[in-house]
Amino acid sequence: MRAATRCARLRAFVVGAAVVLLTGCGDATDEPGDASATASRLERLWLRPPVASLLPAPDDDAGELLVDGRFDGAQTWYRLRSPLDPSGEVGMTLEATRPAKEALGLRTEPGFWGVAAMLPVRAGEALSVEVAGRGLRPNLVRQRDGSLLAQEGTLDVATLVELREPLDPDRPLTADEAQGLVDRRQHAIHMMRAEEGAFDVRTDLVTGRLTRALLVVLLAPNVERADVRVFDSVTVRRRGVSAHAAAGGELPGVQRLADSPVPGAVRVTLDREERQGLLAPLSSSWTWELPPEATRRRTLTLALGLEPRAASLGGAVRFVVRAAADGAALDALRPGDDPTLLLDETLTASDDPTVPAWRDRRIVLPPSPRGSLRLEIATRGVGEDPPLAFVGNPLVQTAFETRPPNVLLVSLDTLRPDRLGCYGGDPALTPRLDALASQGLRFTNAFSTSSYTLPSHGSMLTGQFPAFHGAVNIDDALSPERSPFLARILADAGFSTTAFTGGGYVDPAYGFAYGFDRYSVNDPVWAYDSLRGRMLLDKEHDPTRMPLLERYDTAHVVDWISEHADDGPFFLFLHTYIAHNYAPDRAALARAGLLSDGPVPERPFDHKRRERFNAGELDLRDQVYDEYMPYYDATIGMADAFVGRVLDALDASGHGEDTLVVVTSDHGEEFGEHDFFGHGETLFEGATRIPLFVRAPGPAAARVASVEDGLVSLVDVAPLVLRTLGMEPDRRMAVRPPLGPRRELPPARDFVVMELDNLHDRISAWREPGWELQVRFGEDGHDFARERPALFDLSQSPTQERDVRAGHVDVTERLRGQLRRFHELAESVHPRDGGSTDYSGMDVETLNNLAALGYLSAEQLDAILRER
Repeated sequence: MRAATRCARLRAFVVGAAVVLLTGCGDATDEPGDASATASRLERLWLRPPVASLLPAPDDDAGELLVDGRFDGAQTWYRLRSPLDPSGEVGMTLEATRPAKEALGLRTEPGFWGVAAMLPVRAGEALSVEVAGRGLRPNLVRQRDGSLLAQEGTLDVATLVELREPLDPDRPLTADEAQGLVDRRQHAIHMMRAEEGAFDVRTDLVTGRLTRALLVVLLAPNVERADVRVFDSVTVRRRGVSAHAAAGGELPGVQRLADSPVPGAVRVTLDREERQGLLAPLSSSWTWELPPEATRRRTLTLALGLEPRAASLGGAVRFVVRAAADGAALDALRPGDDPTLLLDETLTASDDPTVPAWRDRRIVLPPSPRGSLRLEIATRGVGEDPPLAFVGNPLVQTAFETRPPNVLLVSLDTLRPDRLGCYGGDPALTPRLDALASQGLRFTNAFSTSSYTLPSHGSMLTGQFPAFHGAVNIDDALSPERSPFLARILADAGFSTTAFTGGGYVDPAYGFAYGFDRYSVNDPVWAYDSLRGRMLLDKEHDPTRMPLLERYDTAHVVDWISEHADDGPFFLFLHTYIAHNYAPDRAALARAGLLSDGPVPERPFDHKRRERFNAGELDLRDQVYDEYMPYYDATIGMADAFVGRVLDALDASGHGEDTLVVVTSDHGEEFGEHDFFGHGETLFEGATRIPLFVRAPGPAAARVASVEDGLVSLVDVAPLVLRTLGMEPDRRMAVRPPLGPRRELPPARDFVVMELDNLHDRISAWREPGWELQVRFGEDGHDFARERPALFDLSQSPTQERDVRAGHVDVTERLRGQLRRFHELAESVHPRDGGSTDYSGMDVETLNNLAALGYLSAEQLDAILRER
């Protein structure tokens, strides 16, 4: 591309932006300046050292005794047995027994799980379970020659299962019910493990919102020979939940932040929303000193959080916020008038899912023109057993002078670009998305880094290919130790960071919440009133899900924008599975003609027919296509309306013109191409080509439509956001040779790499203009000696129908070499076997590439080269 044309396109992209990205027609590789200095000051108090803090000391009170530990015939236990016939309908029986000996011995018996006690408990109460015994032997594994091999390590001694309803001991459990006992989607399960020999193990826990009974299962030996395990005692006590927390006990959905300088700093999940903040057991307080401020307004935002619990437990928590300006003293809490008092609110907890566990509050702080402002946040327990309390997201925002643009990143999961009007689809289906695309830059040649949600979203939010960020298959997770996170970079630059997502493979369990102040896993677009929408809800086995989806729907996102847009620059990440789920609501079904007046109100939607097609019944293709496409298109219409409502909310808040908007998807969907319906099994174009369009900040009247035909990848999204803001991307992002684009903004690449690891197959693809090489490795990793390559000439067969490697041996070998070098570089950064990197055998080119990508410092590189 000629320099003048390139500069004109860059200017068109950033026209009217609040941050001047380029000041002339210099080289596109020039590094932009750091614009974060213009951001408003944002203090995350859970990361800022307090000048004083008070947390309760651990309570030595043993608590109320529920099971006294002795086997004296007073406690009813149940022997758990499964039938020997695996084809039987009965999955388990409960045989009542009253052990009346000093110790309980359990032998290895076919079909015998162990013995269990069932205790009625309440939601949100703290329990301590202690199990003592002897006679543990090592794990035994039968070898191919029939011998038993002892395995070192811990053994499962007991299992604690939180039940939503007590089991009926008079009714045998079906096979499905027995399997459900060990299904973590239905029950919270706590394993108690011990070393070989005598044992005395203890587990402290807080029961969940749905828990009504606790099943304590003492496990029989699970070996292929007669063996005995002896239990001397089992003790269960009920404790005060705050005392339990102060003693460091296990808490549901709570992760203590070991790297925070603030006592009690945690990440906590309530109402399926993870926030960072402070754990506040019993009487707790924190005091910070904030710098003087005379003219600019400072606002404290925080969320008052209570762990849901049974109302019968009683108790409440009083939340207090006080501030004293210019160094004045904060007196102890007292009733009556207090000029320093900014908030005084007492809340009770509830296990009712319609009652929010988080209550957001906003407080304007007093000016402090001559000295520091002392700010105190405190909690006080009310009653004998107050609920577990949290102070979520305590943020102090100072009014801005020069505000950077906000960032809105929208991921419409499983969206094929060819269904959008702006990419050649039906314009009546996507009017809002098409209008957005006409106001900025649309990429016509954008590709994902995989064909399913986890690795591709990992690339979107870290700027790394999956081989580098490591979340390749469903057993992996993102890690800040190996990856830069867009949310964290923006948080450090003064942005508040919030996400509303559908969860699943973008759940916090996979590392996606890192850097976000708030991270919700309640999909903002859902079909509450359709048969398929309700079926998907039923699969989650969670009756609280519906009220949460209703509370966190699109209207909630709109309200969030209205309430928070003026607080300062924000990064808002929105994600929905609506198209992925093929689940339109009834209004969308009606628009698509999918409703009927007959006994079945919705046209049948048969997933089993798709499974049969994918299994080889190819004559079903047209039937499956005709069934799927109306549902898919109807959900795309809902996604379009969702984006439209969000954009309208931005405009209504006055921030539509100072927000960078990026809309994309994580992957596409195949509709019978290559004899497959769905995604996550191939890397063909239908599953990997994605929509991507960007609207830069600036006046609406100055917005210019532009189209970029260069090759681009999901790894370019995070760097694109940062560079548009005038911030330099982290070097570990795919922004420099040999992984980076040949042009930075708008990005254009010479190649993209795509990867798929679905636990039974590994596929990598190298795509460049005109060609794509796919290599199937099987289960042996990236072993190029055992690969199965396929080459596609995209100029002759854009849909990749014919393998042409036999006629293009030179191209095949060239691309194989490129792909091999890519994986060798990734392996040198993070070995797949989890071992440490060995630099001694690396060539100089690889070492220089690692240094350029930020994985080796100049000092480390010099030291390695000197040793040779």
